[in-house]
Amino acid sequence: VTAAAGAAKPKTVANWMINDLLSALGSASLELSEALVTPTSLAELAALIEKGTISGRQGKEVFVEMMASGKAPAAIVQEKGMQQVSDAGALELGLADAYELEAAARGAERRHLVAQRVAETLLRERHLEPAARWFERALRYRPDGPEVVAGLARALGSLGQGRRALELHMRAVGLAKKSAPGCVSPRSRLVLELARALVAYADDRPAAVAHVRSIPALLPESFEARLLEGRWRSELGDLPGASEAFARLGDEAERALGALTDGPDPRIALASDDGVASARRDLASELASYLEEAARIEELDRGNRLAAQRLLGLAIRLAPRRNSIQTAFRRVASEAAARGKSLPSDGLVELASPQNAIVSSSVPPPSHRPLQEPLLEPLPGPLPLDYEPVDDELLVEKLADKLRGDPTDSQVVLALADALQRLGRDHELLALLSARIEEEGEPLRSRLMLRRRAVLERMREQALVEGRVGEVDLYELLLNRD
Repeated sequence: VTAAAGAAKPKTVANWMINDLLSALGSASLELSEALVTPTSLAELAALIEKGTISGRQGKEVFVEMMASGKAPAAIVQEKGMQQVSDAGALELGLADAYELEAAARGAERRHLVAQRVAETLLRERHLEPAARWFERALRYRPDGPEVVAGLARALGSLGQGRRALELHMRAVGLAKKSAPGCVSPRSRLVLELARALVAYADDRPAAVAHVRSIPALLPESFEARLLEGRWRSELGDLPGASEAFARLGDEAERALGALTDGPDPRIALASDDGVASARRDLASELASYLEEAARIEELDRGNRLAAQRLLGLAIRLAPRRNSIQTAFRRVASEAAARGKSLPSDGLVELASPQNAIVSSSVPPPSHRPLQEPLLEPLPGPLPLDYEPVDDELLVEKLADKLRGDPTDSQVVLALADALQRLGRDHELLALLSARIEEEGEPLRSRLMLRRRAVLERMREQALVEGRVGEVDLYELLLNRD
């Protein structure tokens, strides 16, 4: 209220508090005192929009990041390069120079690179319409460039052309698979963008879950992929699946700790130039934020304080001076101890003061893990389709690994779907079917759509029986779309 009274437009700040902050807190079951966003920071955000530094749509993006990390709005705008340039004369002059550079370049490949660099610069500076035009110019010289296709998708998405942006994100992933089949990290980044687009533009969380789950472990993109999988599974009502994703996030964070805090680790794809220390710090800070959000979901949505305690302990080791993580860890550990379910004393983090280093591991020994550690490494050797293991759990792991090796194998897709159905793992089955429907041709696509509809009807009936009205509405929406 004080911040709103001192702002240039107090009504704007009040609207942010009522329509955005209180709504977000209600969705997360948090009190106002627990929010990482303060009225003062909301006033700063409103001022950035009023000055024209960022647009109103960008303000929404900044607010989401503020809720997740507690960072100041100006810092987020700077990190993401969101500043709008309003000098039309400077823009026209810059574009004239760009046309001259393009004309001077010899050959289609060189002109493609010039157009791509111009487009990326325009997009960074939030000149969205000219950025889209220059991405299209770049594609005239080389239509199969996945990075350019993805750049055009980002520009069009920001312009409100969500459906076309989604189609381009799908095309970018397909082109990346063909042009560089052995190059995992860039393709994983494009897959992550596609997953976000599926949620933003099509509200298709099952398909998005399938895509992020395909991203291999211990890449910079894999940490966010595990968080998004858990977040989207939680929003779908698949709380056990969300906990499994968060457990994998914790396992990967534990394995990455050495690279991010002590020294390089060849398993982590970090920068190797002079900025490696800065890259480590940035990735450690991001990973700590992912772990903090995962812990919040485990605590509030599932009531799993042991899992939340483990995730927060890992987050503290990555960001030992972040007060919000320390406060959450103390609260969760205290509540778990009061119920007699705290982690053993040798697995807790000592927090004598903010200046002290972390002196003991926050990760419980394997026997105290809230979930069985998932299989992260591929199983050796091919799997015959007539192989019948002792149980379907093992079959699912093997078939999923085989499908990652050859995503075009339709027989493996059907065998995996059968195994998931026998196990009653409908959320995973729905994610698998949704992802494959986009990629398969006829007649298999029609067959998969029928199976997807049957799964949705089964999940709707189960939610109806258990009185989960919100899920019933979601499944009916998906059924109507099919």
